[in-house]
Amino acid sequence: MIAKILLCLLCFAFLPSAEALNQRFSREALLDEQAQDSLAAIDLDAEVYANSLTNFQDLRLLDQQDTETPFWLKEIADSQTVTRRINVSSEITQLNKSSTQGFEVIAKIKRDNVTASGVTIITPQRNFEYALTILGSAQGEKWQILLEKAVIYDYSQFMDFDKRDIELPPNQFRFFKFVLSDTVTTGRIGLSKLKTILKGGRQQERQETVLLSHKALHIDAIKFWRNQTETRNNIKRRFEYPIDTYKVFQNKDEKQTIIDIEARLLPLNGFQLAIAGANFSRSVELQTPVQQGVETRMQTLSRGKLEALHFKDFHREQLTLKFPGQRREKYRLIVFNDDNPPLKIEGVIGLGFGYQLLFFARPEYRYQLLYGAVKAAKPVYDIVPIQELLSKGYQGAQGKLADVSKLPESKVTDYGLKELLDSEVFLGLVMTLMILVLIWSIFQVSKHISKLDDPPGL
Repeated sequence: MIAKILLCLLCFAFLPSAEALNQRFSREALLDEQAQDSLAAIDLDAEVYANSLTNFQDLRLLDQQDTETPFWLKEIADSQTVTRRINVSSEITQLNKSSTQGFEVIAKIKRDNVTASGVTIITPQRNFEYALTILGSAQGEKWQILLEKAVIYDYSQFMDFDKRDIELPPNQFRFFKFVLSDTVTTGRIGLSKLKTILKGGRQQERQETVLLSHKALHIDAIKFWRNQTETRNNIKRRFEYPIDTYKVFQNKDEKQTIIDIEARLLPLNGFQLAIAGANFSRSVELQTPVQQGVETRMQTLSRGKLEALHFKDFHREQLTLKFPGQRREKYRLIVFNDDNPPLKIEGVIGLGFGYQLLFFARPEYRYQLLYGAVKAAKPVYDIVPIQELLSKGYQGAQGKLADVSKLPESKVTDYGLKELLDSEVFLGLVMTLMILVLIWSIFQVSKHISKLDDPPGL
């Protein structure tokens, strides 16, 4: 009986409170005259991200009468003009061998009134560098030079780095001539490996080996394409969030550079690094700590490569690592150096998206955004009218958030299962319950023993 009573008291003690949420921060919504009596939009910022729940369930919008105002939280999106490639049907009409390794290829666009913005050379070859001269003609008779020394290359021996696309200048031609001369293919315009033998401080022998292929170019196909621009709606706006707090250290035993990043719950889906120097290609892995019971383990979010190649007129960098969008406190980026010298990390930028609140603002009303509760249930609002207005092309009048005001701490405590099990109150009640059960058990056993000791018939 005592155990049952204590268990009932324990359950009642940790029932969810019906009082207001224990919000820690307040921000006034600053609206101009256009936002009054209209659909208003307020963008969230880094301070809101850093101090709100990962699912935003603690956000509440109150008016001047402390009445909860319905809102729709959505990712910030814009209408953007994008360019995509459209294949242009073509055929090769002529192939002329000009010299030992040189040739001329004439290709024709099949349809009239169709122009080409560029061309892709399809070849199975690797480790090469070739320069093409490209000419254009309306009828295939009089030719005009479009590009001289249009370079295509493949440096896969060194890194995943190639270029087979050639952008063409604006033109109205249907016929194109591609010229490759042997003087270009045998010219030493590629990378070389030097070997010098010294004796007594003097050079005795010097060997130079060209690492790029000088074989005749083999073309499987020539693909033409044109650029087409179009306007797309609801394209997620890309945000760059400078990361102020990160630590870089070297794990010499594992030959790794480790970057620990404090992201403050920013909505991210990528990191971009600023790295001193060039001509490198390193594998990287992104991890984040995940709590499992009493243990913390590192979960892998993404793998990729960081690359930079600066050589003569070539300039290519890939210093971004993408991962599924999320909000986390901490990340760890591991750079695998192998036997190469560590890279010098000069900065980290978080790449991601943003959120905004959309709500109907009443004339002469003031609104404030509250957030920062440790625990909160997800509010359910009627957002269909807002969604319908946006679908018809209406845009929210832009407002902004004022400076942060820290709210006084409330005595309201929202206990979940984890908080309940970790609380001192729970531990104290359990200890008290165990002591009372032990006393009750000893009392019952002593009564039973006394009955056994009584003589029969008494």
